[in-house]
Amino acid sequence: MKLQPAEPQTNLPSSLSGRVLHVGKFYPPYRGGMETYLADLIDEHRKHGLYAIGLVHGQPQADDPSWLHRVPVQAQILYAPLGVSFPFTLRRLIRQFEPDLLHLHMPNNAVFWALLMPLTRKLPWVVHWHSDVVRSSIRRLVSIAYDWLYEPFERAMLKHAQRIIVTSPSYLDASKPLARWRDKVQVIPLGLTPQVQRHASASGLEASPDWQPGTLRLLSLGRLTYYKGFETLIKAVSGMSGVHCSLPVPATCTLSWTASSANPLRPDKRPPYACSAPSPKNTSTACWPVATCSA
Repeated sequence: MKLQPAEPQTNLPSSLSGRVLHVGKFYPPYRGGMETYLADLIDEHRKHGLYAIGLVHGQPQADDPSWLHRVPVQAQILYAPLGVSFPFTLRRLIRQFEPDLLHLHMPNNAVFWALLMPLTRKLPWVVHWHSDVVRSSIRRLVSIAYDWLYEPFERAMLKHAQRIIVTSPSYLDASKPLARWRDKVQVIPLGLTPQVQRHASASGLEASPDWQPGTLRLLSLGRLTYYKGFETLIKAVSGMSGVHCSLPVPATCTLSWTASSANPLRPDKRPPYACSAPSPKNTSTACWPVATCSA
């Protein structure tokens, strides 16, 4: 049985045609940058005439559209989801959907199944490079797993891809895995749909930071984890005066610093993204090497 395309939308120009199978990691309501962008990209593809469908990890939802296919996760190994039925679902979709193109979103261990299937290797691939896999200085096992298990497959994916999309020229210049494949790379910046703004009030970020007067206001958004670069940001402003840096964190706390000669960011052995969430009665909690953490 062959999958049937959705009804075309007539309110936007349909200048494109073709069938695209996106292979991602997760999909909303799972939260994350890759997940949000994947949803936006599939939506735009379908609006402009492409018949795009998605294959991701996750528990199927009651309101999932017919073109979205979620594969339940049985285990999580070093941050990587493992869905036993993922390769079988991928093979089934290739046969039924007959895509013209595979759009593979990385980092994502699930896309490696495409290397092992003759059906997928016959198709053109676009690899969407959302991020390098950052070696962890905190969990040595993650670095070992990348070097011996992930990186060989990653290299094979990039070798086989017809095109590689990266999101900024600076990112391309800084990426070691992409260095030998620059002739395949196309820089396409990420987009943000206005719909995201409607969710701001529900995320707990509707309040503005308590900016200190006369300072350079620097707002940084993202998940507090080692590979997001907050340590680099903290070090960059630690020797500057008159800089107020705020990092809002939904449902936990907002980290705020003011770097000045009188109140420098002090070094500490604790990781800079370590912060305990305040209890409802508290207005602040300690963060390292940050001076305060305001609720």
